[in-house]
Amino acid sequence: MPDLDFTTNTHLHFLEAYINFYMTTPTFDVKTTLQRLLIVFTDKIATPASCLQFFNADWCPLTQEISFSHDIETIWVLQRTLTVTGIKDVQVSQFIENLGTQVATKGFDNNKIICDHSNTLQTSPRKTWWTLAEAIIGFYNLYQLTNSKVYYELATHHFEMVERNFVDTRSNSEWYAYLINDGHQILQKISPTLGKAPYHTCRMYTETIARLSR
Repeated sequence: MPDLDFTTNTHLHFLEAYINFYMTTPTFDVKTTLQRLLIVFTDKIATPASCLQFFNADWCPLTQEISFSHDIETIWVLQRTLTVTGIKDVQVSQFIENLGTQVATKGFDNNKIICDHSNTLQTSPRKTWWTLAEAIIGFYNLYQLTNSKVYYELATHHFEMVERNFVDTRSNSEWYAYLINDGHQILQKISPTLGKAPYHTCRMYTETIARLSR
């Protein structure tokens, strides 16, 4: 993509890294950095309906594509930042709730499974391992925030879908990387590929266990 300088994904993982840094080194400087990153999200990345994904050096968006994958991940990482640091930011909290509503109303296929992304109203039929992993954490996080049974059921629905379709039961295997879905049924499982890592899957399990234990 031409003139690409900033991405939502980079800032999201910067945020996550600094959250963990703050948990081990809770200094004023680290907290200030986290506050600056939150401002980037609210002032540059966030829109009322989604997070824009790609930007040039002037922070002008380079595409209007909606990435439901990154939106659901953003929800819980932003909330983790507020929880860990104790930062009170009404704008961030409101954005988290709005983003959850948008994903829960516009981000699904006919099976009520989250779509990877949408561009000019066309959604991808592919289901990706990391999107499903983030959906489980994201919807459960929204349930913890709102106590809404809708979000609890969405988290459970996605977890059960993963157990049925994504877990590769062959010896020494873990999850399939992708599934191709026609909107009604799973058509094809695609085995793990180069570039797939256990990061999102392992994080989903550890996050879920920690949240359930609390």
